Amino acid sequence: MCQCHARRPCHGCHAAVNRRHFLKSIGLAAATTLGGLTSSTRAADDKTGGIRIATVFLANTKIREILNDGGQGVCEAMPDDMLSMLMARILTGRPGYVSDPALDTSKNQIVYAHCVATTKVFGPEGNHNSFRIRTLHNRDPRGACGQSFLPSGYMTTSFRTNWQQKKLIIHQAKAVGNLDSEYGCRTQLVAEVRGDIGKLFEQWDRFGWHRVTVYGDVKEPLAEFGKALGLDIIEEA
Repeated sequence: MCQCHARRPCHGCHAAVNRRHFLKSIGLAAATTLGGLTSSTRAADDKTGGIRIATVFLANTKIREILNDGGQGVCEAMPDDMLSMLMARILTGRPGYVSDPALDTSKNQIVYAHCVATTKVFGPEGNHNSFRIRTLHNRDPRGACGQSFLPSGYMTTSFRTNWQQKKLIIHQAKAVGNLDSEYGCRTQLVAEVRGDIGKLFEQWDRFGWHRVTVYGDVKEPLAEFGKALGLDIIEEA
């Protein structure tokens, strides 16, 4: 059963992980499907801090499938991430990509890094981008994780709400490639910041590191959406 179920999450991928760990994890994914766990269009996990290591690939795989199918899935169970992803989906029909970005001011670049990512950034009817199944972040051999090679050459819009403070922060960057590193979270989208990266750096931790990235030049529509929800808009860069 798990070998049959493995066909879907591995479609279009290259495996770089122990097959035993992969089949064990995908077996758990198959069990959740049979049990109806993923019938909801929204799901959240707590990454490696709140779930057993054997289920990490289960969470990554199922959330990727939910995102690809038009639903919502978010890592680390953060409500503001989920709200931001819902805003992106409602406005564009596309999934958001939650990440812990890192800034390289010397290159005017930002690396959006996380272990849970869609492979259909343009929505359920869009094309799949390739991905690879690897060990967990920082080369942890006890599980498997998908590394999504997100498309380059497109403008992206990154933002996050803080509902308690009634604010929305937002910036844009053009995707230029993917960083393929042995360390850190597996999916690492590299983009060139539009605007002042120094300003972005100085106020980065305004209310947490996470940002939600959606493909498209949609800063203005998202800002208007936020205003309609009663949020103050802060342009980070």
